[in-house]
Amino acid sequence: MVQQDIAQERFHRLLPASATSNLNVLMVGAGAIGSRLGIELAKLGVRNFVIYDNDAVEVENVGVQAFDYRDIGTNKAIALRERMLHQTKEPPTVTVRQRFFTEKTIIPARINVVISAVDNVDARINLINACLRSKSKNSKFYMDGRMGALSCELWCGEFAGGERPLDVDKYITSLTDKEFKPAPCGQKAVPYTAAMLSAIMANQLRKWTLGHAIIPWQLHNLDAGMYLNSDTTRPSKKRRQECMSGM
Repeated sequence: MVQQDIAQERFHRLLPASATSNLNVLMVGAGAIGSRLGIELAKLGVRNFVIYDNDAVEVENVGVQAFDYRDIGTNKAIALRERMLHQTKEPPTVTVRQRFFTEKTIIPARINVVISAVDNVDARINLINACLRSKSKNSKFYMDGRMGALSCELWCGEFAGGERPLDVDKYITSLTDKEFKPAPCGQKAVPYTAAMLSAIMANQLRKWTLGHAIIPWQLHNLDAGMYLNSDTTRPSKKRRQECMSGM
């Protein structure tokens, strides 16, 4: 067995090829979170992606995103695709959209995994509303990862048979709250916070794909070593603030 086959076999133990063959991922954002998550999902054997990002790689991105100096000036989604194509023996199909995901964008019916890896509220609102508008009866797994310096939060939900996910209204409300305040320059995207969050998101997708229970809300503070989660609803504002401040 060649080395590449051995490497892929290790990931198939976590997520068999039979489980990934029907996954069709739409990911909006190829920055700190998305660039890492795209590579991780490709390694896991996910075969089909649509990636939206209208930004080009800039020199300040190299320190916190999965790019290097050779990518400067290249659209992030294109640069990420080039990395994803070299992760497995059989490269995935990666369709690139070099533009914003707008309020009028329609999610293709074949998509069953939707990932928000963006850094602004408007894009998140556009994405969740597109899921709510979708008339597809296929189940969709939705993930949104948020970062704030050394804290990160993840919400997951399933649009099952066209039904709204548990707690989706509280999730929508959370998009306009002020809990993740702007961090000082240089702390907005800490590379190892992004790495941890993308790993957690990859594992949540693995669990959903295998039919295991997922955790809808997760909040982590790396500096304080604190972890907060909820199996049913979003933790209270007080508890989230305590976790983010390391209390």
